Amino acid sequence: MNVDAVDQSASRSVVRNGGGYEPDETSGRRGHSAVGKLVEVTVVNKSGPGRYGVRVNGQSHSADSTALLQPGSTVLAVVMAAGAQLELRALSPDEDPQIAQTLATLAARHRVELSGTATRQILAFAGNTDAPAASVRAGLYLQKLGLDVTPDALAALSSVQQPSHDSTASGHEATVIPQTVNSLSHLIEAAIGAPDGSHATGQSGTDTGFDDAKQQGGQPRPKFGGLAQELLALSDGGAVEYQFTSLPLMVGGKLVELDMALFQPRANPATGSPRRLVTSLNTTQLGHLRIVAQSHNEQLNVCLESNSERGVALLSEAGNTMCERLRELGWQVESFRCEHTNGVASAASDIIDHVLTNGSLDRAV
Repeated sequence: MNVDAVDQSASRSVVRNGGGYEPDETSGRRGHSAVGKLVEVTVVNKSGPGRYGVRVNGQSHSADSTALLQPGSTVLAVVMAAGAQLELRALSPDEDPQIAQTLATLAARHRVELSGTATRQILAFAGNTDAPAASVRAGLYLQKLGLDVTPDALAALSSVQQPSHDSTASGHEATVIPQTVNSLSHLIEAAIGAPDGSHATGQSGTDTGFDDAKQQGGQPRPKFGGLAQELLALSDGGAVEYQFTSLPLMVGGKLVELDMALFQPRANPATGSPRRLVTSLNTTQLGHLRIVAQSHNEQLNVCLESNSERGVALLSEAGNTMCERLRELGWQVESFRCEHTNGVASAASDIIDHVLTNGSLDRAV
């Protein structure tokens, strides 16, 4: 099967990415039909124009293909869609089968229509990076918003999904946050701000980003920081408005840049409406830190996550003091939790998750 043979006019019952097959009526076994599953396809014969007899995992089928297939050849393919007919995509020798499986499975789960060109771009990029899962999610995000899948866009969105991107991407040492109650309280206070939307730094929660040309600590920002912010600011047209920005603040005498994602109703984004704020940063004392604050009017629920058990202990010790400071700002703190987790997601990941699950099979209500 030739993955370059794309028939744009074909329906989903005809394989657009190289070949497809119809299960014979006499065959009741459909174990190979799950989306994302790898199958071995052997071409037995050619029965007519674009029509072939094939064996898929040892089972005989009839197949249609927009690409010329050679009888006697065997290829590895991934199931892209399942129904009355299965949509297969043959893998090239340079493509990682596991990544192809992940891409097909997530595309089906999130109902993302992948073009042949986008699929090849995602697989090529993901196969040459240390974070293939982030690259796959980046590609699906771009396709779901109808954007071109380019290497720069994939690199930008993959980078901001890594919890440590703000320090390692620009060659910085991880930010040192002193182990003092005041410093920890300042961090939470600066990230969450007051019920009226103001921050302890005097900056508005909707105007905290700064230009890609500005410096942080005398060093340039990461190469793809500006492009990532542009891509994450694009609307998916849903009922929830989201913003991605960076909040610069001084903590312990050092400039810290907090990545922040804000979610609020599009119809009524006024102060007091339900909001969800996610912020993340990389630290030496607290590990990879993620703050999730959910508010409605003056009610506030806060969850702090860290991949460092020591960091969780420090945050827990300072919990009462931080709650008191938040109450002084005007919040009614309903809950304040500190949790240890091995996989701390970045704030940017929340926006990508939100877009992918909008209208998907596992949309969280």
